[in-house]
Amino acid sequence: MAMTLDTHKLVKRLQEAGFTEAQAETLIEAGVEMLETHLVTKHDLEALGHSLRAEIGAVRADLEKTRANLENKIEQAWADLEAKIDGTRVDLENKVEQTRADLEGKIERAQADLESKIDRTRVDLENKIEQTRTDLENKIDRLRIQLESRLEQLEYRMTIKLGSLMVVAVGVVTTLVKLL
Repeated sequence: MAMTLDTHKLVKRLQEAGFTEAQAETLIEAGVEMLETHLVTKHDLEALGHSLRAEIGAVRADLEKTRANLENKIEQAWADLEAKIDGTRVDLENKVEQTRADLEGKIERAQADLESKIDRTRVDLENKIEQTRTDLENKIDRLRIQLESRLEQLEYRMTIKLGSLMVVAVGVVTTLVKLL
């Protein structure tokens, strides 16, 4: 809605205050020109508000999508690790059973020789189990660090975006306050 000014009435008031007619008219013309070029209307503010809300909504949707994607990746990584652990466990159990069966068949022929082989096999299996456990823990730690880093980066980018939107909003409100 356009604002209307009674410029004639304003000129008369300035003349009553001691301005000449030419001074009063020049001052009023300059004021009207300034208002027409710099005045923010309610419509302008509503449009800016709608635009800001749309941008904030888009940022929120993007953040939610990213969060959901990260959760899916974490779940998938966790499932993959569990599957690898289960596979390793089955493989080791099969190896242990095979070793046990082999050793039982050989016990009858050379018990002394088999006892030393059992000891060596046990140490090897324990080392493999420990190495597998260490490798899996290291992989889990690396994944956790990567995910935390990515979340921190996302949080930083979102903070910057939201901060920028807040600066724009504060600027708009400050301009409104000054103009009102």
